[in-house]
Amino acid sequence: MNRETLREGLTALVAAAIPKNVRRISCAYFDDQPQHNALGLRIDPYPAEGRVVAITDEAFIIKTARTSFIAVDRMLATRCPSIGDKVRVTPYCRRDFFGERLDTPRQESWSGTDGQTHTMTVFTLGGKTARIPLPAAPTCRYLLDMVEQLENLPTPDG
Repeated sequence: MNRETLREGLTALVAAAIPKNVRRISCAYFDDQPQHNALGLRIDPYPAEGRVVAITDEAFIIKTARTSFIAVDRMLATRCPSIGDKVRVTPYCRRDFFGERLDTPRQESWSGTDGQTHTMTVFTLGGKTARIPLPAAPTCRYLLDMVEQLENLPTPDG
């Protein structure tokens, strides 16, 4: 899916689906490229639901809110809907070995010197590293290298 050509023609494609007084629309793209936030960190999009308002050769456009749209690559869809169908898009998200999303906030608690317990919610920007749940620490040098590569090195597709 070519994002540039789709972005240029997006206003014309969704003109019938937006109110007349709207000056700005937003569109997210679900394709084979990873999405990044304003800081350049990789993010995992959440599932979205809406009605199909336009279909092109490369993608179909879903209206999720008054001025929000999602462009979904037709190659990634399990089936191509028709205009007016209500669909739910569930994009791929990275998970750890226990099934939780990598960007899920976690609770951390600690006790101060005065004995009072403090609890904090921690949000990790860009996700955290997925640790392999091993029953014991590996002692073999080659196995340690393999665990290090799997947990810390990036994959070729990002």
